[in-house]
Amino acid sequence: MSQFCAVLTGDLINSTKTDREIVERAFDALFKAGDAVRDFDSQGGTAIERYRGDGWQVLVRDPRFALRAALMFSAAVASVDRSIATRIAVGTGPLEGLNPAGLGASDGPAFRISGRLLEAMPRGAQIALKRTGLTVSEDSWRAVSFALAGAVAENWTQKQALVMRHILPLPAPTQTDIASRIGVTQQTVQQHFESAHGPLLLDLLEQVEAVEWL
Repeated sequence: MSQFCAVLTGDLINSTKTDREIVERAFDALFKAGDAVRDFDSQGGTAIERYRGDGWQVLVRDPRFALRAALMFSAAVASVDRSIATRIAVGTGPLEGLNPAGLGASDGPAFRISGRLLEAMPRGAQIALKRTGLTVSEDSWRAVSFALAGAVAENWTQKQALVMRHILPLPAPTQTDIASRIGVTQQTVQQHFESAHGPLLLDLLEQVEAVEWL
């Protein structure tokens, strides 16, 4: 059986109406978040690749971490400016069709389903999931989990997003460490974490990541 992977395909929302400096800062934040994802992706994913101006794509080799990665990317963009956001379509399937020339030249099942899912995402949706070979009803709990997590992330303030961006990587940093990094008190980190529904999201991630993707 081929190894399963997750392909995350995204684009920036409202990028054409947003100052270019903010767009470039958003991509810088995405690239840095991508580096953090590669650090905890147990099987070693790829760096984020940018395409078509406001689009991006990344391969997460261990699909258990796909939702955590998606939330990190959402938080990274939202922490830059709330005038901009990113949609993320997660497609999972066998690790096939990976081209050494880059993700843009790759054409495996997970790549195809991720790209099609992004095009089909309804207005207002932020994170969506589809697994190769399964209908939504056959994997409804995961699909709903991704959609609900995206709906929560959509409502983060810029400060909440900044805190979540630093809380989500593995191994989990302490709130004291995060406070030192972003220049606030530990109490402020705790307040933003709780108001962002961080405890519930971490509980959800624990459940999602405990189940193997076959």
